[in-house]
Amino acid sequence: SSTSYVAPRTPVEEVLCDIWAQLLGLERVGVHDNFFAIGGHSLLATQIIARIRVDLQHEAPLGSLFAAPTVGGLAELLLLQSADSRDAIEMNAKVSLTLSRLSDDEVTNMLAERSDTSGGLPSHV
Repeated sequence: SSTSYVAPRTPVEEVLCDIWAQLLGLERVGVHDNFFAIGGHSLLATQIIARIRVDLQHEAPLGSLFAAPTVGGLAELLLLQSADSRDAIEMNAKVSLTLSRLSDDEVTNMLAERSDTSGGLPSHV
């Protein structure tokens, strides 16, 4: 990238940087890096949109990446596109980041603890 690296400033930007780095095979992606200038193309763009759907639980049109080809721009656009679900997107980003930092064993243990403490459904349901 011809721009200086700028680290993600929000959880949404951090998730997007992680997605881009993984799919582009890069060590890191900054918020001002242009997706197409750092190796992105239309096939990868569809994968980015699919990962946004999974990681942020948000349906973003493919055109979003073409309209806002930087992490910072795309994060802003996603939050503007869905003013009603802005809080949900931000919360999903935080959950995604937390889960991505846990090992498979830690996730399994957390889910087991959650099911132990929830006590299941009441018998009358």
